[in-house]
Amino acid sequence: MKAASTFLIFLAAGALAQPAFGQAKPVNTGAKSGASSAQPASGAKAGANAPASQQAASAQSGPDSATLLILIRSALETLNGANATNNYSVLYALGSPTFQKANSPQALSQNFAPFRQNGISLYPALVLGPRLKQNPIFDGSRIRLIGVIPSNPSNITFDIQYERVDNSWKISILTVGVTKPN
Repeated sequence: MKAASTFLIFLAAGALAQPAFGQAKPVNTGAKSGASSAQPASGAKAGANAPASQQAASAQSGPDSATLLILIRSALETLNGANATNNYSVLYALGSPTFQKANSPQALSQNFAPFRQNGISLYPALVLGPRLKQNPIFDGSRIRLIGVIPSNPSNITFDIQYERVDNSWKISILTVGVTKPN
């Protein structure tokens, strides 16, 4: 990863968020930071093999920590593959209907161009542990995860919102950036 600049990528579907979730705002694209955003889609089944009583408890309390880790890593891995190949069709196909309405594979490619142009890799996200900046926000059908993956030479920041679709978590909003470590 290059540490010369900060990039933040954000795509949002218009007016989809309820007040508890809000929508991340694009970041100023000044000289030290660049903003860009996308709603990539990646989903992992949450509790599909668990007993009904565990599924009911999960529906009220949200996914467990292992599932949250899978959701974060799978989203970033899917985005990294899309960036490496400039092919965002899988990312698009894995997104929620909300995500797909707001984005096309071509729009995703355009919005994530700074990652490709600067050779930014998200591979550290696959082996390094994310740190959530706040507790997951869960409302039964959506979950929002905001955090950072400390890395060198750049930290990976994320703000991901998932929607529950057909018993799977699908990305509806994805904000990813890289910043210099403090």
